[in-house]
Amino acid sequence: MRLSNSPSNSSRVKTHDAYRTAVVRQSKHNPARRWRYDRMAGCLLIVAGVIALFFAPAMTIRRIQISVSGPLTASEALALKRDGERALGENVLLAHVGQIEQSLLKHPYCKSAKISRTLFPPGLAIHCRPRTPIALLHAADGAFEVSRNSMIIRRWSSDASLPEISAANISAGTVGVKISNPTLLDAVRIIAAFSGEKIIKVSQLVVAMDGQLWLNMTDGVQVRFGRPDNLAKKMQLLRRAYRVDPKIAEHISLLDFIYPEAPACVLRNNTSTGKDISNPSDVVSKEKSLAPAR
Repeated sequence: MRLSNSPSNSSRVKTHDAYRTAVVRQSKHNPARRWRYDRMAGCLLIVAGVIALFFAPAMTIRRIQISVSGPLTASEALALKRDGERALGENVLLAHVGQIEQSLLKHPYCKSAKISRTLFPPGLAIHCRPRTPIALLHAADGAFEVSRNSMIIRRWSSDASLPEISAANISAGTVGVKISNPTLLDAVRIIAAFSGEKIIKVSQLVVAMDGQLWLNMTDGVQVRFGRPDNLAKKMQLLRRAYRVDPKIAEHISLLDFIYPEAPACVLRNNTSTGKDISNPSDVVSKEKSLAPAR
């Protein structure tokens, strides 16, 4: 059936064409409508870019770079590398950096960890700040390296050269756990207090069978602290003795601070000079008082 070119049909076609022309002109000359169209197109481009950025194969992690600001053993460095390499193949922007940091901090020798992303090339830069041991603890259950806050970092390695804490009758605990024994905590506290001293150098701290604390200094002076009470006062007396006479080892063999209110010493010419304080039994003679003048 064919439509006739009647005047009514012709007028309808003209009216429709005129309406379309008016709409096109209105869209071209209406800034608000053009802005909406441009904004929609921009949003679509942003969405497409984000999808390409997060799911493009070129953004997968291909390199793990690890740096440390302190000494680590070969096995410890390898363990850190393994934890970081778990992110290989993941998108660099979607990698769970927080989970990797938590896995690194589970190692007792890792004090802090910081991870940053690199985009060109895609990868992770891991920086680990290890715990620094301040003493070598010889306990009933083995030899351990301990940190300033009494954390057992690792079992003793032959490369470590540290002040020693000898406590053969006390168990230290397990690696990765802080020391809980009060006497060992006091021993670590004493070593930590003198670790930064230039003149006062402790080479060994002995916890005797009766619980008394004895110190061997690097210059040969022996120090008797006795029971771990009034430690702040006793450490203050030791600092005072070396401050008054930095070459105290030339004429004094033993400092006795078991009674901090009446400190004493043993001179080099005394018969008790050179005794091994790891198993003390003799009573120290009080020949020269170190108490401050009143």
